[in-house]
Amino acid sequence: MDFDLTAVLTTWPVPAAVASVAILAIFYRPLARLVDRIRHVRAIGASLDAGGQTAPTPPGASSALLQAAGNQADGKDARTNADAVLGSLPRNEFIAQREGAIADLLTKNGVPAGDHEQRARVLLAVCAFAGVTVELERVYSTIFGSQIRLLEALNVQEPLPREQLKPFYTEGAAQHPEFFKKYSFDQYLTYMTATGLIEIKDQTATITLKGRTLLTFLIQEKKPPRTG
Repeated sequence: MDFDLTAVLTTWPVPAAVASVAILAIFYRPLARLVDRIRHVRAIGASLDAGGQTAPTPPGASSALLQAAGNQADGKDARTNADAVLGSLPRNEFIAQREGAIADLLTKNGVPAGDHEQRARVLLAVCAFAGVTVELERVYSTIFGSQIRLLEALNVQEPLPREQLKPFYTEGAAQHPEFFKKYSFDQYLTYMTATGLIEIKDQTATITLKGRTLLTFLIQEKKPPRTG
C-alpha cells in the first residue's frame, strides 16, 4: 500500500487522532485522482463540460447512505438500523480489504477493537473529514479562478450587491470568450449558489461557511491557480 503519511500530516487541519490521519492517507490520493477524471456532471439549470464548469453532484455512495439513514427506524434496534445503512452501500472484496487495513491501523495507533466508543469517535471524524475533502476537491476541479477571487472578495468584505460581482464574471469571460458567449452571468452565479459557496438574498451576496472552508483548503493544500 503506497501512501505518504508525512504529506497528509502537513495538510490542512485534520482530526487530532493519529489513527484518523493514517486512515485518510489510504483514501486521499485515489479519490483526488478520480475527481480529476470526471468529465460530465449535471449542474442546476444547465449541463456543462467539466473542462469549463459544472456544479458537482454528491457521490453515489454518500447519497445511498443518506437515503438509508433517513428511513424510519421506529421500533428497530441499533444493529438492525446499522445493517440497513451498510446494506445500502457498495460492497466488494477490495472494500473488505480496506476495512481490514483500517481496523489494523486503529489497533496499531492505540484504538483497539474492544473500545467501541473511541473507535466510533475516530471513524466519525475521519468520515466527515474525508467527505469534506473529496467535496472540496470536486469543487476545485470545476471552479473558475475568477470565482475563487469572488469568494476572496466576499471573505474580506460582505455583503456585496449582486451587481458588484459582475467584474469577476467579466474577468472570466476575457480569458475564455468562446465559452462565456453561451454562459451567462446568472449561470455563473448559479454555480456558486448550487455548490453552496455563496448565498444571494434580496440581490445581496454573502460567503458561506463552505466558501470560507474552500479558501482555507486551497491555501493549506497549495493548490495552483485556476483560470477563467
